[in-house]
Amino acid sequence: MREVELIKKGFGLILYKSFLRFKWNYLLNRNGNRFSCSGRLINCTIDVKGTGNLIEIGRDVKLNNVRISITGDGHTLKIGNGTVWNEWGWIRIEDENNSVIIGDNGDFRGCFFTCSDKNTAINIGEDCLFSADVVLRTSDSHSVLDEAGERINPGRSVEIGRHVWIGNGANVLKGSTVGDNSIVGTMSVVSGKTIPQGSIVAGNPAKILRGGVNWCKSRI
Repeated sequence: MREVELIKKGFGLILYKSFLRFKWNYLLNRNGNRFSCSGRLINCTIDVKGTGNLIEIGRDVKLNNVRISITGDGHTLKIGNGTVWNEWGWIRIEDENNSVIIGDNGDFRGCFFTCSDKNTAINIGEDCLFSADVVLRTSDSHSVLDEAGERINPGRSVEIGRHVWIGNGANVLKGSTVGDNSIVGTMSVVSGKTIPQGSIVAGNPAKILRGGVNWCKSRI
């Protein structure tokens, strides 16, 4: 029976949701991987290659056209309750023992998050707002070597506090921390810096323009 036909039945929507969860559970809860979802996945793809990986998608989450790709072992992806991700997105986790943790009630659209160096994390606090084309990276993805052939650019975690607003096209790179209630301006590049809470930053490289601020979604 086609999915459209299934929805038209008396309990079609319930059956359809049950079918989707069964499909994801059947595909992903294998090889020591664990998957649970209490939200809605619309036009999403999830690709897991490895063992001992965990994906948890919380209550009332809505992911629309989001790609999740996990390669390697021991990774964790958690998306908090009430988070909405629209338009498109890609969460990519590679190597070993990396994590992407997204807090409750986030609002994202068109973002790219990648952990591609072992033992690194992207941690995002609750109630954050990310505009389109925001990039978060824990690694340069390739090696930079010194004269002795030793790598000099190891991966480092990215920490985003609670209630942070990141503008269109901004990049937050490895080793960066953005404090609670802060605002990162459009097309800014934050690289290896600690941004104090309640700051507005902008530019490439990003500089603090003002402190002691907060923000809200409504136009007062």
